[in-house]
Amino acid sequence: MLHFFDRQAQQALALWAAGCVEHVLGLFEAQQPHDDRPRKAMAVAAVNIEMRLGYRSDPAQL
Repeated sequence: MLHFFDRQAQQALALWAAGCVEHVLGLFEAQQPHDDRPRKAMAVAAVNIEMRLGYRSDPAQL
């Protein structure tokens, strides 16, 4: 789906999505403290953003 948007729109969309996850990730982790799959998925997404869009992301902030 991202191929329909220019690079700037792709970056904005990816950052918006990461921000959405960031807002609820703590709630999930409070209920499931031993389930690290969402945080690992965000780390993979951050690398994907960096590789595909040339945007330097910091998964440690998620």
